[in-house]
Amino acid sequence: SNLKLVAQNTNSSSYQLQNIDALITGSDFNYTASVFDNFDETMIDTPKASELGSEIFATLINDGLLSLNLFKDISEDNMFNTSYRRATFMGDLLTSLINMSSQESVSEQLDAITGGLDVMSMVETQGPKETRDEAEKNYISKYSALAFLVKNN
Repeated sequence: SNLKLVAQNTNSSSYQLQNIDALITGSDFNYTASVFDNFDETMIDTPKASELGSEIFATLINDGLLSLNLFKDISEDNMFNTSYRRATFMGDLLTSLINMSSQESVSEQLDAITGGLDVMSMVETQGPKETRDEAEKNYISKYSALAFLVKNN
């Protein structure tokens, strides 16, 4: 196993996936984590899973083991592309990646993707009364480091 999960605080509410050995480009990595409550019942905190998953992907991208192209090549019928949480995951991923590198670096990586990766098109309105502009404004207020994604018309 090349990966281990390490508790980041005393109550084990935060974990970090760390490499044990050198990570080699082109290798496959699998890690399965089960989360249990005090009654040994499996529970999944979807927002936390997205946050942790995006942090893992950001680390692998920052270390040159993955590319943002991965998200461009996902087939249209894949669950990722049909999930309403897709924009949240990408917001968490890109913000983590910016924190590890820079906004300029992430912007260059997105620009280098053939055909582009339009993260703002992933943002969905929340309810029938929210306009597209309002949805994008709310998204950028949550992910302020991603303001560069808004296209000036």
